[in-house]
Amino acid sequence: TNPFDMEASVTDPDGSTELCEIMDEEDFHYRMMFTPQMEGTHTLSIKHKGLHISGSPFVYSVGQLSSGGTHKVQVGGPGVEKGEVGFSNVFNIYTREAGAGELSVAVEGPSDALIKLEERPHGFLGVSYKVKVAGMYDIHIKFNDAHIPGSPFRVHISPDSGVARNVTVHSLKDRGLQVDKASTFTVSYNGAKGTLNACVRTPSGSHEDCFVQEMDDGLYGLRFIPKENGVHYLDIKLNDHHIPDSPFAIMVGSMAADPAMVLAHGDGLERGSCGIKNKFVVRTAGAGSSFLAVFIEGPSKCALSCREVDEGYEFSYTPFAPGKYLITVKYGNINIAGSPYQSEVTGSGRKPSPLNETTSMVVETVEKRPGAKSLRRFRGDASKVNVRGPGLKKARCNQTQTFTIDVKDAGHAMLCVGMVAPNGLPEPELMVKKNNPTQYTVSYKVVEAGEHTLCIRFGDEEVPGSPFSIAT
Repeated sequence: TNPFDMEASVTDPDGSTELCEIMDEEDFHYRMMFTPQMEGTHTLSIKHKGLHISGSPFVYSVGQLSSGGTHKVQVGGPGVEKGEVGFSNVFNIYTREAGAGELSVAVEGPSDALIKLEERPHGFLGVSYKVKVAGMYDIHIKFNDAHIPGSPFRVHISPDSGVARNVTVHSLKDRGLQVDKASTFTVSYNGAKGTLNACVRTPSGSHEDCFVQEMDDGLYGLRFIPKENGVHYLDIKLNDHHIPDSPFAIMVGSMAADPAMVLAHGDGLERGSCGIKNKFVVRTAGAGSSFLAVFIEGPSKCALSCREVDEGYEFSYTPFAPGKYLITVKYGNINIAGSPYQSEVTGSGRKPSPLNETTSMVVETVEKRPGAKSLRRFRGDASKVNVRGPGLKKARCNQTQTFTIDVKDAGHAMLCVGMVAPNGLPEPELMVKKNNPTQYTVSYKVVEAGEHTLCIRFGDEEVPGSPFSIAT
């Protein structure tokens, strides 16, 4: 890694951002230095070639630390995503915000693992592990004898990549790509033999295969068409082994959505009550536009809703059982600083589920400027909205159903989609994806048999056919 490709910055509680000094140390280690000017919660960002590294951004408190807890332990690095037999697979653990406690790391799989820990200043711990047999491994990370969020991490350890190390990539652009415009590049085997495959991971979390075509002996042309703005990750493998530098980070769009500029605040992130709406706000002003995802995991499903506000988006969740709920907020598929949050829900409700249940929502945000008011809403014609697709007629439990909404001739207005289950509660798993400026794809999954009600509004009016009655 070239030290000139590294960049670190710190954002103070007032929102001012300054660059950190970076010192190159031996063995691919870097020291970041900054002098805080005030107490409070700061956001640290570490980037490589302009993109956040794994685990960035993260919170750094100056002065009194927060209440801490297991959910405040953060992990990042390639060793919790992929690995290779016979090599040291490395990752970092950040425990400063979690407070005092006992940390344990274990690797479980087809062979024993040689684990090394390196304590570093300011709450960082470097971890490396080496195994002798390929296969699936579980990395258990516990704090005070409780799993941290995401643990155990399931990692595929591949055999010695061998000839895959010979493969090189040419003419791959990692900047300046545009939505709906093809990106092409070439891959050279350089004497290697085997099967090549490539896949793109998008900011919304989906996976798209690349088109691969042989151009000459040992030379292949690859192509993909991005459908979203934001950071994409390109996996290129030979015989199921990552080639050097894979996955490749690629920026689509002229303005990078920056999760380091996204903040969440509100009582609902710390406490809540059963059966009523608990609220928090995710501030996206100044962070660009991207996919904003919220996941709530706890003793029950939650009724989750969202509305746009001047500074970003306000979320309301209604839990139905008391207990601890973990709230994860991601922007462009990257955790924002401070996420996940833990909310203690009290009050009377249902009996908590023996296994945690997850409720999620994804919102495609619009670009907002700090201090700016929301734009005036335009009034469209709901009668000209066209809705079609198999998901409007019948649903099957635990299977994803889809339909499309076309507003091409309907003008401009806010599109609202909601679904109510037979028990009268909102259906938690429903997502609206924007395909182009006038067409949307709606996907949902029902878990309860019976008659479901689907409402679609454009502006203040129902679209033709709404509300739809969908039976399972």
